[in-house]
Amino acid sequence: MAKITRKLYLLIIVLLATCIMLSSWLKINEIVSFPSDKQKAYGVGARHSHSLKSLAEVKAGGSARHQPLEQEFIEEENNMFKPCEKVTRFVMIKTEKTGSTTLFSILARFILKNKLKVMVMTKGGHLDVTRKRGDHPGWDIGPGHPSHADTLVHHARYNESLLSTVIHPDAKYITLVRDAASWLESAMRFWPGQVDHHSPDELLKNPGLFYQKRSKLKDDYNGQKTLFHLSQLQWLGFDYNKKDNVTAMEEYIKYITSKFHIGFLTDQFDASLIRLRRLFCWTHEDLLYKAQEVGGRVRPGSRDKILQPLSKKGIRELLQPETNLGDQMLYEAFNRTWWNDYSDVKDEHFWQEVEQFQITNAIATAKCSEVMAGRIKLYTIPGNEWSSPIHLTINLCTDFSMDKLRQMHLLATYAIGERYDEYAFVRATDH
Repeated sequence: MAKITRKLYLLIIVLLATCIMLSSWLKINEIVSFPSDKQKAYGVGARHSHSLKSLAEVKAGGSARHQPLEQEFIEEENNMFKPCEKVTRFVMIKTEKTGSTTLFSILARFILKNKLKVMVMTKGGHLDVTRKRGDHPGWDIGPGHPSHADTLVHHARYNESLLSTVIHPDAKYITLVRDAASWLESAMRFWPGQVDHHSPDELLKNPGLFYQKRSKLKDDYNGQKTLFHLSQLQWLGFDYNKKDNVTAMEEYIKYITSKFHIGFLTDQFDASLIRLRRLFCWTHEDLLYKAQEVGGRVRPGSRDKILQPLSKKGIRELLQPETNLGDQMLYEAFNRTWWNDYSDVKDEHFWQEVEQFQITNAIATAKCSEVMAGRIKLYTIPGNEWSSPIHLTINLCTDFSMDKLRQMHLLATYAIGERYDEYAFVRATDH
C-alpha cells in the first residue's frame, strides 16, 4: 500500500510538472507565432530577421491596439526620408547695382524650367506698379490670364498694397542690399555718362550730379526719383519725399526688413545663394550662374582711366544724413539679420557647402564654354555631399550663359506673348 501511495504521489508530481511545462510552452508559442506584420510594428525578432524593412510593410499590418507604436515608426521614417518640397512661389525686389541682375538670371531660368506663373512688365525693362494690369507701360500676369502670379523677378518697386492682391500669399520675398560706398562706385561704373567722368569724391561735391533726376524712361521707373541718392531705399518702396527725415528712414527700414524672407548681401552673394537653396529646397544646378555686368574700375571706352575708390573723407561725407546714410542703415539692418538670425551661417558645414558650390560654378562656367563652342558634347560635374551629379548639356549651358537682355525678353514673351511691347524693350534697354 505504501508503494502504491508513493507511485501515485510521483505521478501527481509528474503531471503537475507537465502542466507547468505545457503552460510555458503555450506562452512561448504565442510569442513565436505573433503575426509577422505586428512583429514588424513592434520590432519583435528584428535582431534575428531584420523584419522592420519598410514603411509600406508597417502600414500593411497592425490593428487599433498597435496603432500608437506603428504610428511612431511611421513618423520616424517620414522624418528621415521624406524629401523637402521646392519653393515655387517667390518675389525678388530688384535693387540696382547689388547683383540683382545675376540673381534675376537664376530665378528666371527656374521660372521657365518649371513653367510658373509670372508677373511681368508690358513695356520696356521695368515694371510699373503704379499702373493698372494691362496698361502700357504697366504689368500683366501669364501665361494665360491667371488672377495671381507665383513669381515676380523683373525691376519693380516694392508696393505692398498691390503685391498682396496679385501675388500668391505663400510667396517668399527676396531682395539684395549693398554697403553704400561700394554701391556708389559700382553705380558710377555702370553710368559713366551720368557722372561726367568725375571720381566718387568729386561726385559728392557736385549736387547737380549726385542728386540728378532720372531723365530717361520717365514712364518706366514708377516713382524712382534719383539715380545716385537713396537708390536702394527707393526700390524697396521708401517715399522719397521723406528723404530729409532720418527717423522716417529708421521706421521704414524696421518695417521693410520684416517683409523679406531672405536679404541677400552683395558681399556674401554665394553664401546668400546657399541660404536660399536651403530655405527653398533647391539644388546646386538650380543656382548655377554666370555673373552679369560685373566690371572692374575701368570706365567703358576709356581703359586708361581708372575709377578711384572713395577716400575715407569721401565715405564720411557719403554717410551723412543728407547723402546716403539711409542706404547704409538699410544695409546694416539686413546685415545684422543675416549674421545674427541665420543660425546656419555659424556652422562650418555651411561654409564648406559655399566653397563647394563656388568650385562647381567655376567648373560649369569653364566647361559650358567648351560645350557651347562644340568642343565637347557633354560634361558631368561629379556629385558631392550637397549635390547630385550635374550634366552640362547644350540646353543647360545655353540657358546658363544667356545674357540679361535676352533673358528679360524671353521671360516677358513667355508670360504674355504679343501683349509685351518688344520694340519698347529694345529701346528701353539701349542705354
